Amino acid sequence: PDGRWTWRWDPTRVERGEVSPGEGHDLEFFHSAWDAIDRIGVPLVLYKGSESGVVGDEDVEELLRRCPDAEVVVVPGAGHSIQGDKPVELADLMEEFLI
Repeated sequence: PDGRWTWRWDPTRVERGEVSPGEGHDLEFFHSAWDAIDRIGVPLVLYKGSESGVVGDEDVEELLRRCPDAEVVVVPGAGHSIQGDKPVELADLMEEFLI
């Protein structure tokens, strides 16, 4: 309404009843993602934007509970879309992790 661009998908829209679970993404995916993390057998890093409203402290705690050796890197000044907000910084961080 105010002319700004916004994302069309927000998982909390399902919780608020604005869209049905089958429309767009299904929240069950996120629950099964934890099961997939339990099976990861390689080094893992989570890049979290400091301004992210999607990945909360409780998510980081759960990740570290399930994968204690995981590395969590907070990217200052980035929201959930780090690749859009801080692409050069993210590329540098990924390069450091991979080399």
